[in-house]
Amino acid sequence: MPIEICVTSNLRTGCCAELAQHPVRRYFDEGLMLTLNSDDPAMFRTSLIKEYALVQQTFGFTDEHLRELARNSFEASFLPAEKKIAFLNLLDAATPRA
Repeated sequence: MPIEICVTSNLRTGCCAELAQHPVRRYFDEGLMLTLNSDDPAMFRTSLIKEYALVQQTFGFTDEHLRELARNSFEASFLPAEKKIAFLNLLDAATPRA
């Protein structure tokens, strides 16, 4: 079951008192299927790019971790299977692996 997370909205709504207390890294390390989201970008003054940068800078997510989060978003979507595969193939082609 995927878990949608917007770290910024979790902070601004008071779900997490401090950024360092956010469980995003613990959830990821425990193997939960996470997706990063921007919730309401205008209300929370964030974007998907900002959310990815935030977790990378604050919680030490590597580029490979970010690719996994991006893949999760396609896999967890309600798209038909053939569309999911097409987008996952595009993502894989666009992201060089170390």
